[in-house]
Amino acid sequence: MFPVVLRLPARRTFLLSCLGVLLATCAGAEEVPTSTSTAVAADLTLNEVRPSSICTTCAADRPHDQVWLVSTRQLGCGAAGQSLPQWRVSQLQDRRWASSNSESLFATNGQLRTVVYVHGNRVDSNYAVEGGMRVYRNLVACAGDEPIRFIIWSWCSDKIRHRGPLRDARIKADVADDEGATFGRFLTKFTPADRVGLIGFSYGGRIIGAGLHLVGGGNWQGYRMPVEQGPAQFTAVLWAAALDNNALLPGCENGCAINACPLWLNMVNGCDHALKHYSRIDKCSGIEALGYTGAAGKTTIRSRGIDFRECQVQNLVGCSHESPIYPLSPGVMRQTREIVLP
Repeated sequence: MFPVVLRLPARRTFLLSCLGVLLATCAGAEEVPTSTSTAVAADLTLNEVRPSSICTTCAADRPHDQVWLVSTRQLGCGAAGQSLPQWRVSQLQDRRWASSNSESLFATNGQLRTVVYVHGNRVDSNYAVEGGMRVYRNLVACAGDEPIRFIIWSWCSDKIRHRGPLRDARIKADVADDEGATFGRFLTKFTPADRVGLIGFSYGGRIIGAGLHLVGGGNWQGYRMPVEQGPAQFTAVLWAAALDNNALLPGCENGCAINACPLWLNMVNGCDHALKHYSRIDKCSGIEALGYTGAAGKTTIRSRGIDFRECQVQNLVGCSHESPIYPLSPGVMRQTREIVLP
C-alpha cells in the first residue's frame, strides 16, 4: 500500500512495508476494501457525504434519529489539547449538513440514547463523515425503533505529507493523546441521565481511553476535568485499539477510565498485520497494543467491579486493519450493538 522506493535489502524493505501498513492503517485509513460489498462502497461516495452537501445515504427510514458531526480539525494537528478550545458542530437535516452549535447538540440530553464514533489515523474530513455514516447505518440496521443520537467525532488525522509511515504514526500517537483532552471535555457535557455508547477504531480507541480517564478523575496532559454533576452512563467498544495493552490498569496511563465506564468490549485481533508492529511506535517501552494482545491485568480490572469483556475477531475481519471491515461484519456489529444499544 505504501511502497518503498529506495533500494534496500529485502529484510529491511519488508519491515518498512509492514510499518507502512501499521498506522497508515493503525488507526485506519478509511479505504473500502475490494473484498467488501461493492454495492456498499458505491453507496458511500465522497460527494454524497461531504459536509454542507446533500447526503443521499443517510438512512431516511429513521427520521427520528439525530445525526451529528463534531470536528476539531480547524485546530490543526497537535493543537487540540493546548487550550481545549471549542469544537465545531454540524447536524444532518433534510439530508444536508447544516452548521449548528453545542447548545443544540446537548439540548436532548437525557432524552435520547447516544452513540459516539471516533475514527482512526490518516482519515481526511470527507472520509471521516463517510466512515461514520457507514458505522451508523450498520449499527441501526438491526436495532429497535428507539430514536438515537449518533455523533461522528472528526479529528485532525490527515496523512502528513513528506513523512514516512512510521514517523506519521508516532506523530499521530501524540496528536491522539492531545485530542483525548478535548474529547474528555466533550464527554463532561453529558448528564448522569444520558446513556452514551462509545465506539473507537484504532487511534480512536486511544482518544476514548484518554477522554474517559479525564472523566474518571485522572490527570491527562496536565488537565483535570471536574464533573460537577457526575458522569454519564458510559459504555465503550474498542475496535483494534491502538493504545498500550496495560493502559486501563489502575495507576497506568488511562487507569482512571474504568472509574467512568463500567462496561467495556475490547475486540482483539491477534493477526492484525498493522497492530503487530505497534510496539515500534515507542522506541523505549516496546509495549504491545490493546487490540492485538488483549488487556494486561484483566483480572485486576474486573476486581474493581468492571464488566470488561474481550472477544477475538480475526475470524470475522481477517488480518486486515482497514476500518470499513468492522462495521461491514455482521458479527462485529451484533456484539457492538449489544454494548452501545442494548
